[in-house]
Amino acid sequence: MTNEEYLATAIADCCRDPSEFVKIAYPWGEPGDLADETGPWDWQREILNDIRVHLNSSNRYIPLQLAVASGHGIGKSALQDHCHCWHREATRHEDVARNHQVVQARDQ
Repeated sequence: MTNEEYLATAIADCCRDPSEFVKIAYPWGEPGDLADETGPWDWQREILNDIRVHLNSSNRYIPLQLAVASGHGIGKSALQDHCHCWHREATRHEDVARNHQVVQARDQ
């Protein structure tokens, strides 16, 4: 399996787990903007986990409604960006990984 295929599979495995996606998709603790960060803030992690629980429940087709009321600068936009990137990448890579599995099965 190539690095690209491995990455596509790892991201596709996060199709119902935004918390895991955020852990692997961002360079936490590496030089740059996230050098001093170990992951999302606790409240962000709780919301990502709430989404994961909802998506893995029998109610996943019912819209999940969440609200965060807070002041300026606590990371609401960052959480929104995490969710957007997770949805965009996980669904795209889910298709890539599924197609790869189909090709592998066909070629065997």
